[in-house]
Amino acid sequence: MVSTAVETCGPVDILVNNAGRTTARPFEQTTEEKWQEDCDLKFWAAVRTVGLVVPHMKTLGRGAIVNITHPGGKTSGPASVPTSVSRAAGIAFTKALSRDLAAHRIRVDTILPDQHQIPPGRARLAHLGRHFELWGMVP
Repeated sequence: MVSTAVETCGPVDILVNNAGRTTARPFEQTTEEKWQEDCDLKFWAAVRTVGLVVPHMKTLGRGAIVNITHPGGKTSGPASVPTSVSRAAGIAFTKALSRDLAAHRIRVDTILPDQHQIPPGRARLAHLGRHFELWGMVP
């Protein structure tokens, strides 16, 4: 995926990880397979894509990584596993990564959008684009 992007578009200097769906349920109703699916989609996919782009960003001497997570990763409610756990892992990953990569001028941030604040579909992209403009990430 990353090599195709580099060949097609040039150097990778920004990555936005935004994958997810809710699988929230009570712990006793959560199978091991559901835990694995949720963590693969929301946590491991981000870890893998970051691992693919960081070498390119280090070569450039800059970059930005944005992980879209969810407020439930900070404040989980009842019947919220495995979603709240995988989101919490994503938030912790973002914090650790931001410290590891700061010396390479690679910013790592998370956005915790509330589902009631973000419109669906194309309007969601426009909404997130405004955040990137505020951060100086869009020319």
